[in-house]
Amino acid sequence: MSQNKKQQHVDICLKHPVETGTNGFEAYWFEHTALPEIDLAEIATSTEFLGKAISAPLIISAITGGSDKLGAINRHLALAAQQLNLPLCVGSLKTALEHPETASSFQVRQYAPSIPLLANLGLVQLNYGYGLDECRRAVELIEADALVFHLNPLQEAISAEGDTNFKHLLSKLEKIIPQLGVPVIIKEVGFGISRPVAQKLANIGVKYIDVNGRGGTNWALVEGIRTNNPISTAFATWGIPTATCLRDCRDIHGLTLIAGGGIRTGVDIAKSLALGADYASLALPVLAAAATSEAAVVEVLTARITELRYAMFSTGEKNIHALQQSKKIHHPSDRL
Repeated sequence: MSQNKKQQHVDICLKHPVETGTNGFEAYWFEHTALPEIDLAEIATSTEFLGKAISAPLIISAITGGSDKLGAINRHLALAAQQLNLPLCVGSLKTALEHPETASSFQVRQYAPSIPLLANLGLVQLNYGYGLDECRRAVELIEADALVFHLNPLQEAISAEGDTNFKHLLSKLEKIIPQLGVPVIIKEVGFGISRPVAQKLANIGVKYIDVNGRGGTNWALVEGIRTNNPISTAFATWGIPTATCLRDCRDIHGLTLIAGGGIRTGVDIAKSLALGADYASLALPVLAAAATSEAAVVEVLTARITELRYAMFSTGEKNIHALQQSKKIHHPSDRL
């Protein structure tokens, strides 16, 4: 992906309405607990991710990289992630691997020495000359704790120069997983991962999936705006709502689920955990802040964590495990 393309993506996300559809969480509500019998000060949002303690089950998802301007965004994200002790995923490292002069814009370990840091590549690149060596280089380049492979067939189809050969990727991924040396995380980019796809991934050894369902940034629209492709508007509400992805995938044995896709409040985070997620992820809500400063990112993320704490307090759940086991989340179908 060119530096110019990455900058266009960021500009479009900041200037155009690219969030369409709903994440599905609006259909669920928590049973308010008027007498929680706990002290707000006792609420603990801390948990663990990839063997490292983190302050909340919240991952800053992939955004960008590839130029000095975009590198500043990653630097602000990394500094904020380190300050708040949250995991961070960088943008696709394809640019850095193919244009080494851009690598420094992704290399943020110096700003975030102790957090879980995630490398990122498109899985489809395994059909375009990438193999185990390139995957290892991506991990080593940013000293990552895991490698995220993103799935984006619709985005690639809309893109004028998209990589659209998605054949035989499952078998190629199966060979890479045991040799890579760090965990592999699979994520969609905003259209959701269905149960059949999640089960296939689990069957070949994938342990982490970010369902990244409908409700947040619509990358078909982003690409449509960038390439002036009117076909993209037909897909304005395409995808599986994030809540549905969680409901359908939560009982797949051995999977750790991340709820990406339209996570906009701490209540969304709380609902996702009660519906089967282990973590939530977000990107667009911190983009404008990241273009400004570390402090702006900290402010946004602190607000989301505070909202999560208040949601836990108001349901009487004092830690993340208790929230995940909560029976206080409801859906209209419960009463049928």
